[in-house]
Amino acid sequence: DPNLSLEHYQKSIDLFAKICKQYPENIFHQRNLARGYGYRGDTYMEMGDFQNADRNYWESHHLRENITKIQKIAAFWNLDSSKAGEEINSTSFNLTNDQLESLFQLARSFGNFGTMHSKMSLLSTSEDFFSKSLRIREYLVKASPNIKDFKYDFAGNLVELSSVRLKRISSSINPNLTASNSELKKIELDLDKAINGIYEPEINSDKAIQ
Repeated sequence: DPNLSLEHYQKSIDLFAKICKQYPENIFHQRNLARGYGYRGDTYMEMGDFQNADRNYWESHHLRENITKIQKIAAFWNLDSSKAGEEINSTSFNLTNDQLESLFQLARSFGNFGTMHSKMSLLSTSEDFFSKSLRIREYLVKASPNIKDFKYDFAGNLVELSSVRLKRISSSINPNLTASNSELKKIELDLDKAINGIYEPEINSDKAIQ
């Protein structure tokens, strides 16, 4: 029952909001409050209430942004898109597990916006949000290549971003064929990376363990 879920999330949000006021620098409590808003946003999105979903996602996102500022890792995600790849690739991977978790949660936050905007057919902003989450997830995979959650989120992000790009290309009234062909090739490479480069090797690895 979505309404029952909303009721429980409200209680959780009220509790952690009160605790966060008492301990404003406590990352653990802020993270739990962010999850509460995020889960409530998910529920609203499933109900088709995009206005309330958006409001809750932003509440969650601002908390997660604040955590990266407290941990002094905001520069790892708040990058100009033209320089992001270069700066992330040249950045040291000497982050703690807790700092990596903060970036992991922030990437999911951007992903929530990407999914919601895709459902609303706001393809340009959806693509932008998924691109931001992808940059963080690519960094996380490079920083901790053995963590499966990082790999699966990265692969899933590639698939979602590719889907949005395909929708955008197909909805264009007068597509530029040269540009479209170039984008389609990039989409093909991204899907190949996700399926053959991540999903299949990980699934086969899990089977081998069993």
